[in-house]
Amino acid sequence: MGRVIMITPIHIPILTPTLILIPTPIPILTLIWSPTKNTTHIRTVRLIKRAAEVLGIAGLAKAWGDNITVVCASTALLLLEAIAPLVFPQAASYQNLLVYSAIPLIGVPALLDAIIDVAGGNVNIHVLIAFAALASVFMGNALEGGLLLAMFSLSHQAEHYFTEEAMGDVKTLKDRNPESALVLDEFDQSKPPPLSSVPSKEVAVKDVAVGSYVLVKAGEVVPVDGDVYDGKATVTVDHLTGEATPIEKQAGDFIPGGARNLDGIMIVKTTKVWSESTVARIMELTREVQSSRPKLERWLDEFTEVYSQLVVVMSVAVALLGPLLFKWPFMSSQGVRGSLYRALGLMVSASPCALAVAPLAYATVVSACANKGILLKGGEVFDALSACNTVAFDKTGTLTTGELRCKAIEPLHGHHLSSDTCCTPSCEGEALAIAAAMERGATHPIARAVVEHSQGKSLPGVEVDDFESIPGQGLAAVVSTEVGVKASQKARLGSVEYVASSQSSSWEAAKIREAAGNSVYSKELVQAALSVDRKAKSFVKWPMMYLVFVDCGGLVMVGDGINDDPALAAATVDIVLAKNASATAVQVADVLLLQHAIDGVPFVIAKAHQTTSLIKQSVALALLSIFLAGLPSVLGVLPLWLTVLLHEGGTLLVCANSVRALKNPSSSLNPWKPLKGLSSLTTYFKESKSSIPNIQSAGQIPT
Repeated sequence: MGRVIMITPIHIPILTPTLILIPTPIPILTLIWSPTKNTTHIRTVRLIKRAAEVLGIAGLAKAWGDNITVVCASTALLLLEAIAPLVFPQAASYQNLLVYSAIPLIGVPALLDAIIDVAGGNVNIHVLIAFAALASVFMGNALEGGLLLAMFSLSHQAEHYFTEEAMGDVKTLKDRNPESALVLDEFDQSKPPPLSSVPSKEVAVKDVAVGSYVLVKAGEVVPVDGDVYDGKATVTVDHLTGEATPIEKQAGDFIPGGARNLDGIMIVKTTKVWSESTVARIMELTREVQSSRPKLERWLDEFTEVYSQLVVVMSVAVALLGPLLFKWPFMSSQGVRGSLYRALGLMVSASPCALAVAPLAYATVVSACANKGILLKGGEVFDALSACNTVAFDKTGTLTTGELRCKAIEPLHGHHLSSDTCCTPSCEGEALAIAAAMERGATHPIARAVVEHSQGKSLPGVEVDDFESIPGQGLAAVVSTEVGVKASQKARLGSVEYVASSQSSSWEAAKIREAAGNSVYSKELVQAALSVDRKAKSFVKWPMMYLVFVDCGGLVMVGDGINDDPALAAATVDIVLAKNASATAVQVADVLLLQHAIDGVPFVIAKAHQTTSLIKQSVALALLSIFLAGLPSVLGVLPLWLTVLLHEGGTLLVCANSVRALKNPSSSLNPWKPLKGLSSLTTYFKESKSSIPNIQSAGQIPT
């Protein structure tokens, strides 16, 4: 609660327990608020704000103050007052009329805001500016007071623009999502209606139930998540995942809400309500992160609250000590600016407006990441990522796709068929044709790889009869080739070691230290695919995690949540590839990559370092603007309106610097280059405990 202290020495309990002695016989009325707010204070503030809302004062102040037309009209009147006498000497008599017509337009909302803030015990930039403007008017400098309010209002309009620009991707995503959907009437599912004449009705997208059939035409946006029931179309999800390549969707394929149908027509069977769909989750998570406050932002909020009170105390000290120590007149006279005028300049220039907008870079980078299909669970993730210098990757499903790929065929007679060459009309081509024909009816993981390998090759036709899958042994069938030769052949799929296909986005020149491997063959293939040039012995998850923390400090863990939940939860920051992630992994993830590609890992780390750098630059710019405007103001060099111009210019410069986070780092084309600034980067592979020998008791991970 506020405490009124009427003493000659000013007691400042929020700053220091000592007394500051001011040698003046004039009693001073000082209003000080403690930053430690108790329950009674919080309730009082809420009551005052609620009363202001009920009475309409808060709404009036916001609507009036945010009206750009009113602000521009007031500014025009003030500029006309300054310019008119130079052009029309006879207009000098109307100067006061112009000024006092403009001041109420911008002064009333500023005064209402200040009253609400002061009543709630909050001394902020609005209070300081309103007080400085009011004091200027009473001192006879009405034009400067009006210009102060006008420039402050214009700068805040610009701040609103920069803030909307920073959060624009979420707004764009919301605008792109349809408000209604064409829901089909009931029909016989065994006989779907023709797509050209499907009876449907328009339903609000938030009222579409699970299991509904929705019609999506060319050029329209899929309203909610679902599966394609009928039809075929090419869709794009670039505004959801950042993947610009169009994707073909047909019956049975999953399609996320927010996907845009480029051509064709589809019937989509909804699997989720709108509030649980992909686009709604993206908007909700992004809004949560943008509204959450990282540690630095919380510290700046606490600092600016105390700092604002310190500015008031310093301004009072300048006004009172100036005449005593520097022989300044208290009021301006004979061309010499008085101590009160200088104090007002200090109050304006030293107000923490630029510091308050420095954390805008956080909201900006969240928007930039969302545009790339990267969702963050909180603002603290940026701070944590900046502190990490080690990245650990799960291998299966993260560095690899988990899918097999047939690279070559080795016939029994020893001839070799490379995957890069087309089959010739020989036994090799016939063997591949027979294998592919049989594998089309199999469910073994190898079957799909063989079938895909055969596609696009000129192979003889094969018919399969009496197909049989023998668990643990292989396939058996009677096959007929196109030349009419029949043969009975039993094909057996052995337990050959294999490694899943590596991500197509594997990184070049990455310095990798491996800490996994259930098979030497599998391990060597992964190392060759990812250019691993440093090796380590195998380690189980938990001891490896402990050693990484001891050896390297902060750890980023990248996985899909399949057998990785404890490791993800133990890491400093956990990044999850959301496409195949488990529900637990999505719940504990700090970062979700909607696009199933690990390119997002170096991107988000680079963004975290970029954000930290921008925040530091913004704070430095804010302090520099305070110094450059504050010192000349106290010395009486700058007029009040120019002080405001410098101060608000610094604020706008900080905003513009923060919006730079929308641009990607120039080196992000090569995923690893943004990480050059890290003191060290070590990448680990890991696999499940069942496939790894007992860990050694070493205190360091061998290299």
